[in-house]
This record gives sequence, structure tokens and C-alpha cells, in this order.
Amino acid sequence: MKKAALSAMVLFFAFSTEATASDWNFYGSSRIGLWSVEQSMDWPGNPLTNKSYRSTLFEQQTNSRIGARIENGHVTGRFEYGATSTGNARLRLLYGDWHVGNARLRVDQDYTPTYFTYSNQVANADNGLEGYGNPSLRVGQVTFKYGPFEVAAIEPSSKYPTNATYSIVQTVLPKLEAAYEEKFGPFLLHVSGGYNSVNLVDGASNRSISTHSYVAGVMGAYTSGALTAGVSFTFGRNGDEYNDSRFSGTDASGTISGSDYLDNDDWGASGVIYYKINDRVAAEAGYGYVRSTREDLAEDDAGQSYYFQLPITLADGVIIVPEFTMFDFMNDAAGASEGTVTWLGAKVQINF
Repeated sequence: MKKAALSAMVLFFAFSTEATASDWNFYGSSRIGLWSVEQSMDWPGNPLTNKSYRSTLFEQQTNSRIGARIENGHVTGRFEYGATSTGNARLRLLYGDWHVGNARLRVDQDYTPTYFTYSNQVANADNGLEGYGNPSLRVGQVTFKYGPFEVAAIEPSSKYPTNATYSIVQTVLPKLEAAYEEKFGPFLLHVSGGYNSVNLVDGASNRSISTHSYVAGVMGAYTSGALTAGVSFTFGRNGDEYNDSRFSGTDASGTISGSDYLDNDDWGASGVIYYKINDRVAAEAGYGYVRSTREDLAEDDAGQSYYFQLPITLADGVIIVPEFTMFDFMNDAAGASEGTVTWLGAKVQINF
């Protein structure tokens, strides 16, 4: 938290050196959700033994935020804070950009180049089909963008399973990502991929296992008048270890077996359709599916989520979104049912 506050102060003073030359544009978004959440009897998180469990959630969303965009000639920047579930400030974004012609250098915390989304699913603090084919990760990075192309060196993931022998996770290189995103008339195309590598080290013998994770995905969207439709397909190896959430609808990961690492293969797909009924009311439906396979397990692990919503704009910047969402965790790798969690309610949001 102290580092985040210090970084924000440094950014503030950097852009305030010539106050008359800097343009500060502050913004914010307040969000609260009111939900009836039902956990099926076979969902592992259900606190009851032999029946489903229903509870009411009425709480501030942790993705409420306040921030600013700053411009000072060829240098720009942005910071954004959200909140934790206990109400403490939480850094979401903090980066500076250097623009030279059609090129841009970005430094510090932002969404990574493999990030894409077109879903507005609001249950679970604006989940947006995250975990069901759609990724989301904000970490420290250095990115270079030229036109529609972007490459990045990113804070590496160390989220790898260990055991009593191989207990040390040694990061080797930065996580590397590349993306291409371009509009072609009413079409939007995004193609991206990323790679992460670590060594799992036996501290007693200095032996190590090299293990790798990667992801790749393509997203396409089409807009015509009041209609927008989007689809995506993504795949990877050891997606849980890669740690950008796109496959988190399953709880699958790789594992250490003797002196080898058994890889987990993942894939997912999603689709969304949005229709603007009039200036005040719209409708949106979406579906996402993920599946994971590991050679030593009897069954694949899969999960799916689907939703339907009716966004209502009460005034400029004032939105209420009634929604039904189903998170279906299907069966685990042992073939056992993992149950469902159903959300029914609405989000209220005011942008300022």
C-alpha cells in the first residue's frame, strides 16, 4: 500500500512540474450490487450439509474506482484506485506513456496485451465472463505499441504448485506477451498470446524442473446499428499457472510427478450479443465455457457461465442493470459434480 501511495505521489509531482502545461481529467465510478445468491447443495463452498443455501448480498463492489488521466505534451499518464472488501484503497492502474508518432512506450501497472473483453456481465463485481474464456490481469510491465501491434515484458507469474522436494519457484524470464488489435469497418479483431517459464527447484540437491505455460486467443466483434455481437476462442497450457484468469472457471492445474511436471491443457470459448432497444434500455446475453485436461486424471474438468441482463440508463452516467447469472462448475476431474451458484439481482452504477 505504501509503495502504491508513493508511486501515485511520484506521478502527481512528475505531471505537476509544469502545472499550466498539464491537463488533469478526474473521473470516478460508484457501484453497488443487490443480489440473491443461491448455492446448490453439491457446490463445495456451500456452508450447509444437505440442502442448497440462499443469501442476500448488498454491498459496494470492489471495482468501484476513482482516478485521473493526465496529458502533458508527448507524455501522458493515468492512475486509478478501487477498494478492497474491507474498504481499503487498492491500486488498479498506474502508468506513464511516452508517445512518438504512431508509437507508444508504457511503463508500470496496466492490463496486459492479451486482455480482451466484450462482455458486460455484472454479477460477482462485473465478472464479464472472466474465467470462462475471457482473461483479466493488471500487473507491472513495459509495453511497446506501434499501430495495431503491441509487445510487452511483464511481471512473471510464480503461481506454480510445489511439493516437499521441489519447494522453490525460481522465475527465469519476464512473462512475454504480444497482441494485434485492429478495426475493419464494423469489425473488431484481437489476436494475442503469451509465454511464462519458471524452474521448480529442490533446495537440498539443486535439481530443478523447468516448466512452461502459455496462452493464445482470438476475439472478434461486429457492430451494426443497435446490434453488437462478439465471439472468442482461447487455448493454452497450464493456464492456471499463467495466472490471467481466463480458465479459472475450472480448478485444474499442472502437477509435479516425481521429477517431471504433468502439464494441464486448457481451452475455452465465449459469445455475447447486445441490442440497444432505445436510448434508455438495452438487452444483453452471454455464454462462456472452459475445459481442462491432464493425462493422469480420469476426467476433464469443465465449467460454464451464462447470463441475461436489461441495462437501464436512468440519466447520463446513472445506470441500473438487472441480471440473471448462472455459474455452473459442472464436474471435476474425478467425475464428481461441483454444483452451481445462481445470482439474481441488479447493479446500480453512477459514473462521474
